[in-house]
Amino acid sequence: MPRVGGQLYVAHWGRSRGPISHTAFFAAQLLEGFETTRDAVAGHLPSVLRRAGFTQVAEARRFVTVFGILSLQGCAMTEDHRLAVLFSDIAPADQAALQQRLPTRWRAHFVESEHLAGSDTEHEAIEVLCVFVRTRVDESLLRLLPRLRLVATRSAGIDHIDLDACRRRGIAVCHVPDYGSASVAEHVFALLLGVTRHLTQAHERARQGSFAYRGLTGFELEGKTLGIVGLGRIGRHAARIALGFGMDVLAYDPAFAASAEHPDGVLLVTWEQLLQSSDILSLHVPATEGTHHLLDAQAFARMKPGVVLINTARGALIDEAALLGSSQKTENKAR
Repeated sequence: MPRVGGQLYVAHWGRSRGPISHTAFFAAQLLEGFETTRDAVAGHLPSVLRRAGFTQVAEARRFVTVFGILSLQGCAMTEDHRLAVLFSDIAPADQAALQQRLPTRWRAHFVESEHLAGSDTEHEAIEVLCVFVRTRVDESLLRLLPRLRLVATRSAGIDHIDLDACRRRGIAVCHVPDYGSASVAEHVFALLLGVTRHLTQAHERARQGSFAYRGLTGFELEGKTLGIVGLGRIGRHAARIALGFGMDVLAYDPAFAASAEHPDGVLLVTWEQLLQSSDILSLHVPATEGTHHLLDAQAFARMKPGVVLINTARGALIDEAALLGSSQKTENKAR
């Protein structure tokens, strides 16, 4: 988690089950958080906020209810007060699912678009904003919401939210760090198998009526070395999948203590060792000032020829110009 200014809390909402989408599920859990009583919140939330000093990014490792955060933020929920909540980037099907679970004390507004205009913020004095990664929460948006006290993002990443601007205005922010950890880790291997087995090219040939396999052989994952950058929830899950494929797994994460628990079979190495030894690199770190262009020209120069790079994190981790230059050099050497 990026250690920057702001008031960031963790809502551990579990995983969705059944036909309801992730968006509707997490938003519905948000609703249930508001229905929690002050007595239930008092058992664990205040101590977390006291330890955090209420001004730093803090991770509450137990369930943190949004109601509790708002209670401390001054958003009292009483019989006379109807809480104004604005949901952005909500599909019609998700809106219908959520409306069935709305508390009577809520006055919710739904915007299907990820872009919020001035007219979207004029319905009520909005106190809660629930967004996804495509909605940019910055100073210009916050100015339109003078009574806002909480931004709840239905995502693990928070780089679409200006935490400094929220801190200046006394606005709390909560996210879902365990959101989609299995889905993202599995998607890594969907992409990886697509690359190593040339599935896109094979599909195109089949569409054209050709089933020739020459040039589509690819390579096996067994025995290859996977380098994982970032050994958080997603990184650890990806490591477990890789071990199931019979891969050697290396990991680099300066924030990960060597004594902390990590999957058996994963070797913690230095940044240089990871770049030099990996056949495949998979990125699992947030976009921060410290990780911006983490893979630059120097990093690409240290990598093995023909390394496969999988990025299911954020595009800002990679210097695209350096990536293009490295690719062109590799192509020229192969000619």
